[in-house]
Amino acid sequence: MIFFSRAFGAPAKNGDSFVLDMATSTVALGKVEISQRRGVEIPNTWGVDEKGLYQIISHFFKILLPF
Repeated sequence: MIFFSRAFGAPAKNGDSFVLDMATSTVALGKVEISQRRGVEIPNTWGVDEKGLYQIISHFFKILLPF
C-alpha cells in the first residue's frame, strides 16, 4: 500500500515541544487497518486497487487517495 505523510518536530522552552504529524490522504491508515480487522466495508472514496478502481473492501487497497 502506498501512502504519504509528513512529520515535523521542534523543541520549545520549559520542556514543551511542537509536533506536527500530517497525512496527505483522505483517511488515516489506522482507520483502514481497523476496518480490515473488523471486516467492515469502507467508503469507496478512501482508496483504489492496482487497476485504479475504487474499493470498499480495504484488503484490495493499493493506494490511499489524496484529500
